[in-house]
Amino acid sequence: MGELADDRQRRRLVASKPEAIRLGTEERRRWGVLVLLVANEDAAAEVGARVAQELATLGVTSVSVLRDEQTTAVALEGWAFDINRSAEAAVRAVAADPARVRVLRPIVESAVHPPFTPITAKGTR
Repeated sequence: MGELADDRQRRRLVASKPEAIRLGTEERRRWGVLVLLVANEDAAAEVGARVAQELATLGVTSVSVLRDEQTTAVALEGWAFDINRSAEAAVRAVAADPARVRVLRPIVESAVHPPFTPITAKGTR
């Protein structure tokens, strides 16, 4: 049986949403998150144009750099950032010595919401 025009349109719409399940498969597009821990002396001084371009080609859309006296943490995020395929390239882009980088991968992701407080008929809580 052939696919109807409405089904093709729905498939395009669903596939275009970042976290949508593609029709007929279990494959999901997810927000990729990776944190790289680098000793300060091995970290790039800044995420300049060259590093930003390399990361963008990997699907990274957001970079945060955090630092204390010893360690620089680089948090990389993006809808198209596939951490399973691109982690090594991301490490090479950010660190002078990739062998000395610790890579943190997500294990739990959860949304946090304030508790629900119903409003009574009189408008008070």
